[in-house]
Amino acid sequence: MHVHPPQAGPRPAFAAALGVLLVAAIVRATRVMHGLPDFLEEALPLRQALQLFDPATGAFDPNPHFFNYPSLSIYVHFLVQLVVFAVGWMLGSWHNAADYLLSYRLDPTVMVAVARGVGIAVDLLAIVAVMRIGERLMRGAGWVAGLIAAVSPLLIVTSSSIFCDGMMACAGLWALERVLAWCDGDEPRPMAAAVLIGIAAGAKYPGALLLLPLGVAMVIRDGRGALTRWAACAGVALAVFLVTTPFAVLAWPEFVRDLSFEGGHAAEGHLGSAARPAVLFFLRLLVGDLGWAIALAAVAAAFVPALARRAPRDMVVVLVAAAVAFAPIALGRIEADRYLVLTTFLVATLAAASIVTAMARAPQGVRMSVSLAAIAWPLWATSQLSFESPTTTQMQARRWCEANVAPDAVLIQEAYGVHLFSHGMREAAIRTPEFAAASSKIQDRVRSVRAFRVATLPLVVSGRWNGRVSLPDGSRRELRAFDHGVEVNRIFYDPALFAGADYVVTSSAVRDRLIADSLRVPEALAVYRWLERHTTVAARFDPRGRVRGPSLVVHKVEAPARALLAPSGALDPMWWTRPVAADYADRVAALLGPQAMRPASDDGPPLWVTTLKPIFDSKVGGFASELALELAALERYPGSLPLALSIHTMHPEDLGACALASVAARRTGDPGLALRVLERTRRSVGEMPSELELETARAQVASGHREDGARLLGRLIARLDSTGAVAMQAMRELAELNEASTRAQAESAAAAQAAAAQRAAAAAAAKGKVAAKGKAPTKKPAPASGVATIKPGR
Repeated sequence: MHVHPPQAGPRPAFAAALGVLLVAAIVRATRVMHGLPDFLEEALPLRQALQLFDPATGAFDPNPHFFNYPSLSIYVHFLVQLVVFAVGWMLGSWHNAADYLLSYRLDPTVMVAVARGVGIAVDLLAIVAVMRIGERLMRGAGWVAGLIAAVSPLLIVTSSSIFCDGMMACAGLWALERVLAWCDGDEPRPMAAAVLIGIAAGAKYPGALLLLPLGVAMVIRDGRGALTRWAACAGVALAVFLVTTPFAVLAWPEFVRDLSFEGGHAAEGHLGSAARPAVLFFLRLLVGDLGWAIALAAVAAAFVPALARRAPRDMVVVLVAAAVAFAPIALGRIEADRYLVLTTFLVATLAAASIVTAMARAPQGVRMSVSLAAIAWPLWATSQLSFESPTTTQMQARRWCEANVAPDAVLIQEAYGVHLFSHGMREAAIRTPEFAAASSKIQDRVRSVRAFRVATLPLVVSGRWNGRVSLPDGSRRELRAFDHGVEVNRIFYDPALFAGADYVVTSSAVRDRLIADSLRVPEALAVYRWLERHTTVAARFDPRGRVRGPSLVVHKVEAPARALLAPSGALDPMWWTRPVAADYADRVAALLGPQAMRPASDDGPPLWVTTLKPIFDSKVGGFASELALELAALERYPGSLPLALSIHTMHPEDLGACALASVAARRTGDPGLALRVLERTRRSVGEMPSELELETARAQVASGHREDGARLLGRLIARLDSTGAVAMQAMRELAELNEASTRAQAESAAAAQAAAAQRAAAAAAAKGKVAAKGKAPTKKPAPASGVATIKPGR
């Protein structure tokens, strides 16, 4: 068994280690409040953790129903948020879980700051592991490795964000450290490493790949007998993984569904990088983060003879771990900075060992100077990052909107845009179970917060978007509706969607990626050109100086610009199906026959369109509802109607969509369409709520069936409590209808009397004329001289 000589001890100098940790903690702590109270991060572990709360009772549902990531990070954040809730409850900040969840919607500062603290703590533990690994490779390399990791801008940013990558990296690094300890004889069994690998996999699935360097270590140490021991360790790791993600078994169909999605995601890539492997992206990012000196030193670590003589087994294990960490993300097609976290830690370790080995015979002062010179680039970048303003471009844009956007203005924006609380968000919050269970204080906060008329364009970056066909034998078949998930974005860049906007906000976080994939989303380029040529740039917010964030452009849309959208054609209820693959309907017809092209029911869409419900429900319906409601609130019914009809067409049972479509149709002068919408919903749900019965009466009146409308209003009044809002409104409208009817009858009677009088006068005049014509004329004798003789009258 190989054992290190005494000078290669596993622990770096305590003072140096403490100094490195202090530096790491300080530079990371500066970012805890970055961008708050605006919170636009993905932060899936935190968001999923909060969904484990039952808002009505505060009970805990251990099944996250989400397996794109394993459950460990979700459970950790849930426990941390539970502590935050308990402290706030004792201080009187909130009285129950509903208060807590609504407070998060209104101002997530406390919850997010604590969650970011979890990431920072995990990162500091990872730095300790890096120092121990570095020290095992070469005495004195520990603090250098730790310092490189401490000042890495990428690690600083990811540690103060809410991802699961840091948790995986931390557990994986400690697993690697235990592997090396077992190799060096400091650890009697490799089971500690296996447990930590299971924890790493429980944080993120690629953590399981660290079983490979463990296997390499076993082969190097034990030779042929390693396989049995490795299988036992793999079993332990699997067991730990299942403890941290138990519903991988208990909710197996959901687990398979989400895991398959992630596999397709990695294979097909995402928006902006769907056509290329990510290897060049990650190499550029790594060099840009740590600098050429550290990157080359890490590569040289594999060829440094002193390391090979001093710790050959350790070096091979660490190199294999680095390859295992980097290869999957390099061969995939997803470009995300956080995927490089574990690789960055390992590169820091290899580079530190290489630098210290190369300078082994130099005086200590020279070694320290060279080490500090090597980290000059990341140190400089970190200094810029540390002094970065907590204000972001998105915060600047929000403040501008609060000062300049009128209450009756509609704003359409891209994702990663401005964090504005919308009327739709408020209504959605009011309809949630947590609002009903919340205290009156929190309810009043929700009602009183300023709201804007905002609709945010959905963003699809990857995935397989399939229609679901129900076959005659009862089975289901999925058909791909888009060649790539990126193409779903074509739906939301239909120019006609922007005709109702007063402002459009674009974000470079989306714009740059859509331009990079312009062949898949040509509609986006058309919209950008229209905005550039025909709208006024009301404001622009670019990252500069200490302010970071995406570049945001606020376009003001005026009447001449809207007129240019007319040639694109008005929306129809099937507007969202235009970008679907051209042969999709034919492929459905091949399975279902000619009936696929016919409506599935009266007034319904073609059967092939109904197979696209999963796509509609996932992305289209929510956006259509959001924009339709904002337009309807401003009585812009021509823009609201097709959006509401699209929802009603796919979901006739949706009472809100029915009401919205009916009102919009009636107010745009088509009460017949309003009645058809109401009747279709009636057939779908049976008994209609009183609000829709009232709308039916209005549509009947508007379509000329006043008596039917009056009878329906009378039945409503008789059936409902007279003090209820609907009954009182029905009474008012019936009274107005009766008054109008009475007034119409009086006017009709007066008109009839006037007509009769006119007829009588005309008859009398005609009679007089006839009498005058019937009287014989008096004959007068002709004057003798030919001059008329005039006689005086009687």
